[in-house]
Amino acid sequence: MDPSGKIVDVVAVESRPVSPLTLFMIKAITVGIVAIVSSWIIAGIFIDALGQLLDRRVQAIEHRIKTMVPKRIGGTGFWTIVERELARAAAQDADLSPERKQKIISDLRAISDKWRPFLIEASSVVMDASASSPAMRK
Repeated sequence: MDPSGKIVDVVAVESRPVSPLTLFMIKAITVGIVAIVSSWIIAGIFIDALGQLLDRRVQAIEHRIKTMVPKRIGGTGFWTIVERELARAAAQDADLSPERKQKIISDLRAISDKWRPFLIEASSVVMDASASSPAMRK
């Protein structure tokens, strides 16, 4: 209090005007912080959405594989599938066209002509070795 009884501020703050450069720096830092935080939030949302998309895709592929491959080979389910596929393959409507049959036969002949000399030589080597072995003489 002063002698006249008025309340006086003890701390006198001298106010000086803020320079334009300081004001610009404050605004730039604020905008930068807002941009970084916004980008961080958007990136988090995007990464979560991408993760969910990948999870769904993996589950769909797993489901397709599980439906295509029997749980175990053998047993009633396996033989039922084998019988059904044999019946489907033996059906008249599943027959190949004559042109396609002829193409397959000519391809097989070309392959056998190419490999026949090798197979004849290999079988003669195997037969000669087995004929000279003591187990074959008994």
